[in-house]
Amino acid sequence: MTFATLAIIALIALMIMVARIVDPNAKATLLDLAAFIPPVVGAMIALVAWARRPPSAPMDLDKAADALAALVERQWRAEARRRLLGDPEPIPVHWKPVGDQQAMSPPDLVSPKRARLTARSDDMPELARLFRNLTRRRLIITGGPGTGKTTLAVQLLLHLLSTRAEDKASAGPGETVPVPVLIPISGWDPAVHPQLHDWLAVRLAQDYPALTAPEHGPDAPAALAHGGHILAVLDGLDEIGPEARTEVIKALNASLDGRDQLIVTSRSAEFGDAVARTGRPLTGALVIAPERVPAKVGADYLRDCLAGTPSEAWSRVLTALDDQPAPGLVAIAATPLGLWLIRAVYLNTGVDPAPLAGPLGQDPEALHAHLLDRLIPALIAGRPPSTERADHFRPSRPLDPDAVRKYLGFLARRFDPQATRDIVWWRLARTSRWFPLTVALATLLTSMALSAVSFGVCGAIMYAVASGPHAAGIGMRSGLTTGTPLGTMLGLAFGSAAGLSAVPMAGNRVPAGRARSFIRRAGRGLLPGGAFGVPFGLWAVNASGSPSIGALFGLTGGFAIMVAAGGAWVEQVPGYAGLRRRGRPAPGPLWHRMRRAMSRGLAPGVLCGLIFGLSGGFRVGVQYILVAGICFGLAFGPMIGLIRWVERPLVTALGTPLTSYRADRALTLLRACLTGLLFGLAIGLVLALWPAFRQTALLAGLATEARVVIGLVFGFTLGFVFGFMFGLVAGNHHAWLVLTYTAVPSALLRRLPWRFMGFLDDAHRLGLLRAVGPVYQFRHAALHDHLAGARYGGA
Repeated sequence: MTFATLAIIALIALMIMVARIVDPNAKATLLDLAAFIPPVVGAMIALVAWARRPPSAPMDLDKAADALAALVERQWRAEARRRLLGDPEPIPVHWKPVGDQQAMSPPDLVSPKRARLTARSDDMPELARLFRNLTRRRLIITGGPGTGKTTLAVQLLLHLLSTRAEDKASAGPGETVPVPVLIPISGWDPAVHPQLHDWLAVRLAQDYPALTAPEHGPDAPAALAHGGHILAVLDGLDEIGPEARTEVIKALNASLDGRDQLIVTSRSAEFGDAVARTGRPLTGALVIAPERVPAKVGADYLRDCLAGTPSEAWSRVLTALDDQPAPGLVAIAATPLGLWLIRAVYLNTGVDPAPLAGPLGQDPEALHAHLLDRLIPALIAGRPPSTERADHFRPSRPLDPDAVRKYLGFLARRFDPQATRDIVWWRLARTSRWFPLTVALATLLTSMALSAVSFGVCGAIMYAVASGPHAAGIGMRSGLTTGTPLGTMLGLAFGSAAGLSAVPMAGNRVPAGRARSFIRRAGRGLLPGGAFGVPFGLWAVNASGSPSIGALFGLTGGFAIMVAAGGAWVEQVPGYAGLRRRGRPAPGPLWHRMRRAMSRGLAPGVLCGLIFGLSGGFRVGVQYILVAGICFGLAFGPMIGLIRWVERPLVTALGTPLTSYRADRALTLLRACLTGLLFGLAIGLVLALWPAFRQTALLAGLATEARVVIGLVFGFTLGFVFGFMFGLVAGNHHAWLVLTYTAVPSALLRRLPWRFMGFLDDAHRLGLLRAVGPVYQFRHAALHDHLAGARYGGA
């Protein structure tokens, strides 16, 4: 309490000092002193609320790990069903250690002597036993294209999750049973996160936002990652560049200690090259590779997928596999990918499979390309659309195969397979060189439209109040005339700031502390702040006729944009916003946050009073402190409190592409609308209660009630337009805006569909895409490469 008292005394002293500087000859009155009551009371409330803030929930890592295990299992069970991994049965692929001993550590570091090191993909208990018997429980799954590396990793992940309760019960004292979590390795940059655990903490918070809920304690993702509670399943080492693969292996060897378990998937050639470049293997890891699927096993798998007795056409195909007169067909059926393609294109659709055993079946490359070409129309024909929301295996609307092929081809080239396999929907803007200009233009148009409509309605209301309902039409025209140039000015200011904020940052940024991050953010925001402050200040000079007021407006607005819009939009990840009440804590925390935010809202009023005091004198500043301080305080409280509340993830929140997109969209619109309401209410109340405004010549002859209403309506409109645009540009999350500003121009050029995320979801339902956390990938790298190398319809 002593600290609070000293802080309040210091605040009073600071305000009196500023007041003396503004007007040394001014005499303090009771009204002047009363004006200091709101900020002082606000400071007292803020300090008391801070001192009595509820303690953070104690960290229970076992509970957090169990919650994560449930989320991961729910996620990958659904994904396994979409991929038909168990229908009718897993393809029996035999896996054994690689013959190249240079790719592995010495045998005594890998497993106990005489341990069996072979397994089959249709016998997960045996594979799990092999994994648990490894000395350090580190496994590298290698193989050629389409051999089922990721499928095996998913199958092992699900089995480990299904037996985790038993493993915990049988674990020895101090032994941790980690949660297997599959993450694409392409998202890891060791230059930014040299330690694997630091990157895992970031990805856990992004992919599983439920871990950041207060119920799990402070920074649960980092505690899980650093505490040995995560079994990282890193998918796709071959999907990054040669130099990056080398750095990843070096970083893994430097990051892992004796308790860290690991599973990695990679193509054999790329993994061998990475080990050779590094000069040493991954310490203690067993490296396995698959055997080719025998032709008879492939034929038996297809027989199990057929209904009843095979038709004559299918009998010829199965005979061709058994007797092997078609080398191309045998080569395709020797991998799980090839068997899936045959099943998807011919078996599931009922199409005549004669080409498989004909001349096409003699050439494996031609047959492979043929199957990939026919895959999209086959999946669309085999899965007709459904309006049932619970039907996750059919698209939500009819799809045209040619359009789907064109759109996916465009994405395949934009997300270059030489650089990444991830379709990161909020990074689509990185593929467009005109994105900053698009953002500036879209912001300008949004501001003009919003201002014109808002002031049109405002003018109609004001004229109706002043002269009667018959004058509403005149007022609307007058409002449009006023709102359009104002919206243009605000659009130029906000558009310039937003366009510069949309420019990608050069180079990688190493994480920093809060102070350094704020300095870096402010430095990044200098150009956007200046771009906003200059036109805003010039408009204020023209509107007020005072260069000093224009300078104050420009500096204040520029500084606000500098702090609020300091991050590069294309670098930001989606935010979280859960608007559902169910599953949230009792209303206490919401009210607690609103109460603290309400006291903080007095600060803008104090700043407003000081600024106008510099231009209008001490008494004007005091009036603004009194009126604006209360108004901003009452408005800021609900806005900040509600936003902070909805940003708290539910304990069941799972980061999928669709949920992350919808959450960021909700957060962006909520931020913009609430900021607009905040500024609208605050400025509207200021003008309604400020005597100087009610006594202007424009309001002469009107009743007091009419003047109050006009001040409230005009102030609310002005504040709403400014606040809404400020809310769009400000904040830490713009993923939805980034995608919208990129996808809409592409849709106009017919390169992408209008319902972009809905289209991706339908492609996922069809089985053309797979979801890994909040990003999509093509079902297989071969499909990505095939579409990236094709040209369709001017795409």
